[in-house]
Amino acid sequence: RRVHRDSEYADGPFVAVKCSAFAEAAFERELFGMREGGSVLREGLLLEANGGTLMLADIDELPLGIQARLLSFLQEKSFARVGDSERMRSDVRIIASASTELESEVKAGRVREDLYYRLNVVSIHLPPLRERPEDIPELVEHLLARHAEALGKRVRGVTHEAMQALLACPWRGNVRELDNALQRAVLLG
Repeated sequence: RRVHRDSEYADGPFVAVKCSAFAEAAFERELFGMREGGSVLREGLLLEANGGTLMLADIDELPLGIQARLLSFLQEKSFARVGDSERMRSDVRIIASASTELESEVKAGRVREDLYYRLNVVSIHLPPLRERPEDIPELVEHLLARHAEALGKRVRGVTHEAMQALLACPWRGNVRELDNALQRAVLLG
């Protein structure tokens, strides 16, 4: 979201989708849209994000068939809806994230090499939370404030002992696990 906000695409929409949330055929319709019997049943995320940014989370979970269609879109800047022959254009920036190292997914044949090189223009490696404990205090402050406001609770912070426990935790679920623990603490506090 920060990359989007600080870019020439900031005035356009920011659309995020988790690639692993859909079956292959459903994701194809979701991404490219669908036309059936002369009627548009779904515009598609590529048109929804036109002029803005489309965030594809867990790109490493995208089926190979859809990877091929996505690569074609990235090269041509046009696509056809499912069930349609008319080509549509969309000016959209694609940001992709992965929960695995994409180089190893390419070697294993689960991610197309040509798609990897097309997407990997600028790469940002974000280490897991357990490798950057110095981020935990600021994240705790931010997440506590957000949950306190959302839940209508008054929270002043965490004790020194609680912060030490948070710093010692391995956080295998990364920020999502920390977020969940703090939401639970605000609810029960």
